[in-house]
Amino acid sequence: MEADLLDAMGARGIARAFAFAAFYGSPEGLGILDWDPEDPPRLEMNLNGPDPSAVYHFASKLLHLRDRFSSRIGRRLAEERHRYMVEFLKRYAAEMEGRA
Repeated sequence: MEADLLDAMGARGIARAFAFAAFYGSPEGLGILDWDPEDPPRLEMNLNGPDPSAVYHFASKLLHLRDRFSSRIGRRLAEERHRYMVEFLKRYAAEMEGRA
């Protein structure tokens, strides 16, 4: 189970989230980051279709996955991938806002 969770995180998870949003036509596309990636809200997952945007999916699922690991190695890998996703979202927001 932890291997599946790790696949949803980090660079692979980012690629999957944006590819899924593009393929399934998420209503808001890629989305706008209007919350702090260091302290994401717990948004509800849309169980009847794709989340409204790729960015929304980070707050509804991806940024909360690290809390679901129980093994020492799993927790270490999850923390590393979590930090990567947070840094990616910070950079994404900066570019979308014209700060980078």
